[in-house]
Amino acid sequence: MPLRTRLFVSVVFAALVAALAVGLPLFFGAERLVDRAAERELSIMQRKLDRSIDAEVKKALSLAALVAQQPAVGQAIAFNDRQRLADIFVPGFESMTTQYGVEQFQFHTPQGISFLRVHKPEKFGDDLSSFRFTVVEANASKKPVIGLERGRAGVGVRAVHPIDYNGQHVGTIEFGLGFGQEFLAGLTDGADDEAELYIFPMEEVATFASQDAGNARSAATFTGEPLLDGATLARVREGETVPTAVVIAGQPHVGVARPIKDFAGNVSGVAHLLTSQAALQAISTEINWIAAFAAVLAMALAIVVALFVGRRIGGAISGMADRMSQLAGGDLTTEIPALDPKDEVGRMANAVLAFKHAALEKQRVEAEAVTRREEAEAERRQ
Repeated sequence: MPLRTRLFVSVVFAALVAALAVGLPLFFGAERLVDRAAERELSIMQRKLDRSIDAEVKKALSLAALVAQQPAVGQAIAFNDRQRLADIFVPGFESMTTQYGVEQFQFHTPQGISFLRVHKPEKFGDDLSSFRFTVVEANASKKPVIGLERGRAGVGVRAVHPIDYNGQHVGTIEFGLGFGQEFLAGLTDGADDEAELYIFPMEEVATFASQDAGNARSAATFTGEPLLDGATLARVREGETVPTAVVIAGQPHVGVARPIKDFAGNVSGVAHLLTSQAALQAISTEINWIAAFAAVLAMALAIVVALFVGRRIGGAISGMADRMSQLAGGDLTTEIPALDPKDEVGRMANAVLAFKHAALEKQRVEAEAVTRREEAEAERRQ
């Protein structure tokens, strides 16, 4: 392979290695940027979910404590005066729903019997003790019980507070706040984030069929079919947090399906939190295009440099080789170009020039010797 070609290939190969050394870290760095940004956003959403649940629980507890401490409330329950409680609270329930998001407002007897549903005053007297365990625990411990609880209507934020009258426990009061569509809307807050909520049925179900996922989903911030299948729901029900990757309305999203635990620590549902990757992927694509353009530009410059270097150095060395061949063949008339003596090619040119001068000197000496021999021979003949 000619030296000029070897020089060209070497420079281009070095430029290619340099471009890959810069471009590949940019490419993988952009991918990591997208992943880390998504993880950070999902972490923020999970913390916001926990804070929002805590805030709703505290609000429900504050309302329950405020009502439980009213003397008229304890007296009405103690004297079985349901109508008096209804007259006090039923007229204002709609306002409480509007201002505080109250969905359930109920009084219970110490035995867990519904004494008055302010949200549905016509229904009372049914036994809740078989499935409303917050009510059972609050009556048994005579202490407030708070948290999420799964009931026949789904999971809600519950605060059950004991009621005393003249130092005697006479029952409990309960406030229930919504944990569904409006809660999720406040969680995503109109951003590119999405969420959906799944509530498990009260009966124990070990596995879910595909249709069960649709039945279990109670709320979502987007339209469309449920995104989690039965197998994923079953994994989360066992306490596992499952990462997800889905497409919503043509936009890529990554998410996390995490357990929702009730007041007793049991998994009662799944919160599927999602964040859009569209903007992040657009940034990643832009970075990759910039890296690709920079690599192509670097390669183009390398080719130009390689051509210049090949012609400059390779041409000079090739020229020196040609002149050496001419000198070796006896052509001492060939011209040796003057080059910078500080570099290797210049030193090579000087060496070739010295070789030429030596050859010329040898030729001159030999010519003089021949002349002297001829003159001596001529003198002997005289």
